[in-house]
Amino acid sequence: MEKNNLNNVTDLENLQEATRNNIRKRNHKQRPSIFFSIILILVGAIITSIIFFLCFKDKILTNTNEEPIENIQPNEEITEEKNEQKEVKNPNIDLNIDGEFVQNLYKKVPINLFAQVIYTYNLTTQADLTQRQKMLFVLLNMRENKEYTQISSTGIIDRLESNKIYTTSGDIIATLEKYTIEDIEKNYKYVFGNDREIDKVDYETNLGFIFEYDLQDDCFYGHSYAGGGGTSMVYQTILDSADKNDSNTEIYLYDYYIKSEPVPGEGYNIYTYSIGGNKIGNEWDVPTYYDENTNKTYINDSIIEKYKKNGLVKFKHTFKLDDTGNFYWYSCEPID
Repeated sequence: MEKNNLNNVTDLENLQEATRNNIRKRNHKQRPSIFFSIILILVGAIITSIIFFLCFKDKILTNTNEEPIENIQPNEEITEEKNEQKEVKNPNIDLNIDGEFVQNLYKKVPINLFAQVIYTYNLTTQADLTQRQKMLFVLLNMRENKEYTQISSTGIIDRLESNKIYTTSGDIIATLEKYTIEDIEKNYKYVFGNDREIDKVDYETNLGFIFEYDLQDDCFYGHSYAGGGGTSMVYQTILDSADKNDSNTEIYLYDYYIKSEPVPGEGYNIYTYSIGGNKIGNEWDVPTYYDENTNKTYINDSIIEKYKKNGLVKFKHTFKLDDTGNFYWYSCEPID
């Protein structure tokens, strides 16, 4: 009996040990299966992503290309704006020397008693002109074109120069020519370029006329006064031809300059430069005439034609395009 009980106990222990071994084996087998499951999940996710991309790739690529299209649109607008600016800056240039375009351009050449020094032996740019020469050229042109308002001097006369408020008869000047700063700046930039600035000081011609700046009214008052002198010299320019560069940013006008000056006992000397020597001829008879319609003295056409064939130098004027679409006078140089 005891032997049987012992065997039963032994069998029970063996059974328990076998059970524990089975559990260990089962657990051992489960670990690789979990790892393998994770691998399968990852592979499945990758395959799903690939399938999703293949199915919706057209929409994805379309959305990707939309951003560059949005960026191109503003650039196209900017290009169009630039083209519009170029069209404004490069007008239809008519090089006919008798046409309005060239004639208006030629009026910008600083030619008067104070600025005619541009006709010299070398290249002369606007930087070589003094501010007085440039301002007097603009102001005198405005006066000739009557770009001013005639007003009474009452209430203003006390602010003007005390030694220049009298007429030749000794009376106080009664009227003034009022030139606004806006009009002067417009004309100044029109002739010399958009980035140029005027100086607000008095400008005297030394010919019995002065442009006085008035701080209180912020304008220039022009008026004659007792004094000043004149000159017997007569000068003239003759426009010959016009040209431009390929980009329409520069225009070139070609002309001649001739000056007649009386010399006691020698008649009239003829010059081809505005300053210095270089006399090219002499005329005993008066080579000039006075035009009552314009109140100006001119050189006879026969004299001009005579010296165009023998002695007169041809000059080249360069006009440059500024950022407002305006061609301004830049330089003058002899080309012969």
